[in-house]
Amino acid sequence: AAIGPRFSLRLVGKLSSLPLNYVAKELSTCIHEGLVQTQGHDLKRIKEMDFVALSEIEKSAKLDAECFFIHDRIQQAALRLIDKNLLKSYHIEIGRYLKSELSKEDLDAQLYFVLFHFNHGRSLIESDAEKNFLSELNLLACRRAKKSTSYPLASDFVNIAIEILPQDTWQKHYDLTLALYQEAVEISYLLR
Repeated sequence: AAIGPRFSLRLVGKLSSLPLNYVAKELSTCIHEGLVQTQGHDLKRIKEMDFVALSEIEKSAKLDAECFFIHDRIQQAALRLIDKNLLKSYHIEIGRYLKSELSKEDLDAQLYFVLFHFNHGRSLIESDAEKNFLSELNLLACRRAKKSTSYPLASDFVNIAIEILPQDTWQKHYDLTLALYQEAVEISYLLR
């Protein structure tokens, strides 16, 4: 539920550090109960494989199944069952995983999805390098939202980016800091 309304079996397996066949078996219960649906035929095949066969196939093939909650209220109910602090740690873990796994082009294409997770877990970020990375991503998202005239969304992105800047940002990251404050001023004007 923390990943989002759509998720891949492979992503759940990587994040949970569980074998795909175990994840598939557990997920098949949710499918049987009518809470989750899947696209593709890999789920049934994965569920029936033993661990050795599955690990051999995973090395050479992209075996996966795309899953989704049948209704957003089901996902929301599942999210409510997760402790708020634990949910933040899940979000930051998902964001970090996506950052490490996605190419620069894929990261750019899935910017809002990656930012959703990083921004929800931002209070757990301690490293200045990661804070700057997140500020840069939020600046990029802000500019995209502004370009499509989604000014309230652009404002949210730039405000988050400014909020998480490290203490000495004007001295160490002047260009980024200046760009963020310029965007904030421009968006404030556009929202009037």
